[in-house]
Amino acid sequence: LVYRELPLIGDLPDPSDTMILDATPVPAAYALLFGFDPAEVEVLGDEPVELNATVTQIIDGQYHRGTITADSERGENLRSRLQRAIDRIAERHDQIIVAGHKKVRGYFEVPENAEWLSFHAARGLDRPEHDAVVVVGASHTRPRDFHEDARLLAMDRDDIRVGGKEHAPRDDEDVHPPVYRKYYYEDSRGKGRAVPTKHYTGLVGELFRNRREHEIVQLAHRNRPATADEEKALYLSTNVPTQLPVDNLVTLSE
Repeated sequence: LVYRELPLIGDLPDPSDTMILDATPVPAAYALLFGFDPAEVEVLGDEPVELNATVTQIIDGQYHRGTITADSERGENLRSRLQRAIDRIAERHDQIIVAGHKKVRGYFEVPENAEWLSFHAARGLDRPEHDAVVVVGASHTRPRDFHEDARLLAMDRDDIRVGGKEHAPRDDEDVHPPVYRKYYYEDSRGKGRAVPTKHYTGLVGELFRNRREHEIVQLAHRNRPATADEEKALYLSTNVPTQLPVDNLVTLSE
């Protein structure tokens, strides 16, 4: 028997006396948890953070777990390319973090000067001594999980749009056209770059972005680039746009 539940509103602290410390919040989820309107959540300190880091991100693939672990020539080729990238980065830095899905870990040789951290298991960890972080692919939680969470949060709330319609780059009659999103990036001519991305409407979409994009941001901050005295390096091996300021957009081969 599997069931999901939320705490009773009466068991939670008084919202007027409550401050939630969360670097990547979903304000609507907190509002619904406490039983009031999402517009009443006051978010402070959400301005872009200046990082003492060089951020490099690839543009040629999302690379979810299923893509990386695929039992095919394409999957094997991708793993080989990712391994070469990890090895080159490890040679360039003294200590690195390699982060990805826990079920992807066994497909790679983690260098001796590297520590592996898994998606959804590293928030709050401090690794300031590591000079670089490599995020391998993107987290992709099962759609039914965040659909169920959205329905649970919006229970008895007719004013909340649960949503859940999928927009994605793949060609499927049940899927709507992708949503284009920009990187936090400008080239030497002041021009940005946008890519087609997976997206879900309504509250489902906010929870989806938290579990995928916010997780990338959280992992990228494990070596504390916002407070570092010496410059860090962040490598995002996925084309999923995030709120991280990007210095270099490259292909995986590059």
